[in-house]
Amino acid sequence: QQARGAGSVPAAGDAPTVANDTKQLPKHLRRVALHWRASVPSMATPGNDKVHEVHKWYNLLTKMNPAEQGGTPRKDFQAAYKEYRKALQQSEALEMRCANVVLMTLGVAARSTIAHQIQQSKFMPTHLMVDEAGMVTQSELVYPLTLNRMWQHVV
Repeated sequence: QQARGAGSVPAAGDAPTVANDTKQLPKHLRRVALHWRASVPSMATPGNDKVHEVHKWYNLLTKMNPAEQGGTPRKDFQAAYKEYRKALQQSEALEMRCANVVLMTLGVAARSTIAHQIQQSKFMPTHLMVDEAGMVTQSELVYPLTLNRMWQHVV
C-alpha cells in the first residue's frame, strides 16, 4: 500500500492518461487485500456502502488529467483526490473491523492512516503477522504491538 501499485490513483505529476495495471497483485490475493476489498464493490464485505463512493471517485480520477498544460496541478483533481482518500479511509476502516488476522509490513503499520484506523475503530483482530520482521531490530518490531492492546499473538 505504501508504494503506488495496482489500484492506486494517479498523482498530479503522472501522465495525462492513466491505464489501470491490474497485473501487479495476483487475482487469488485480491480478495484478502485491504485496498481491493475497500475499493472494489464485488470484493467488499457486505454492508460496506462506502466502497461504492470509493469506486465512483476512482473512476472519476482515472478519467481526469491531473495537471494543466504547464504542469500545474489542477484544483478540481486535487479536490476529487481528497474526497477519494477520505472515502477510501472510511471504507478501509469498515473492512478492517471484519478482520481477525492481520498481515502487514512495518511500513504499513507505521502509516498514520492505518494506525489511526486501528486505534479509533472497533478493530479487534487476535493475530498479527509482520512481514519483513527478520530484517528489523526487536525494538522496531514492538511498534505494531502498540497499535492495539488486544493482540493475542504476534508472529
